[in-house]
Amino acid sequence: MGRFLVIAEVVRIGKSTQGAGVIGALRARGLSVVETAFPDRTAPTAPLIEAVIAGTLAIVDDPATDPVGQAIAEQLLFSINRREAAGALRAEIAARDIVVASRYADSARAYAMARGVRRERIDALHADLEGDLPRPDLVVVMDIDPDIAAARGRERVDAFDADLGLQRRVRAAYHELAATSAHIRLVDAAGAPAEVTARLIAAIDESAIL
Repeated sequence: MGRFLVIAEVVRIGKSTQGAGVIGALRARGLSVVETAFPDRTAPTAPLIEAVIAGTLAIVDDPATDPVGQAIAEQLLFSINRREAAGALRAEIAARDIVVASRYADSARAYAMARGVRRERIDALHADLEGDLPRPDLVVVMDIDPDIAAARGRERVDAFDADLGLQRRVRAAYHELAATSAHIRLVDAAGAPAEVTARLIAAIDESAIL
């Protein structure tokens, strides 16, 4: 049985580059590694997921007056998406030394909390809906001040990424989750790409999941 590693980020800045760097370093050690990403854009829910990310899908009657209801409804959709991919993910974990995923359920938890869903409510929702799904051995979160990230320029910007206030709350949510979740580690994402990659690898090594 292999290990399940998730690389997440506070804002979209360099995760693809860092993922490639981490995977390259792990393969250089002789480990069999496969890369995946969430949400799964090949799953039946993908068109709805894309609309959520674009900010064009209103699931509740009026998201402006019921933002928490909208956020919870979106969580259900993202949870279904992870379930759609669960079989393939289990197979990869069984066949490889390590599966490296870009984002997963803890990213969804952080975004839900940032949008006003109480921590205990989102935790209960995930426990009910995803208690039998694969769980990460480690989540490394690329942590950076969203204002610094915005000043540096970011990769692709969607409706969520464009909202700096939301991103600040997402960062606070990740910090809260990391403080109470042993499998989540914050990694300083400021600095040169090679420095950030080295910090990510160090965090993985310190976790002793390999």
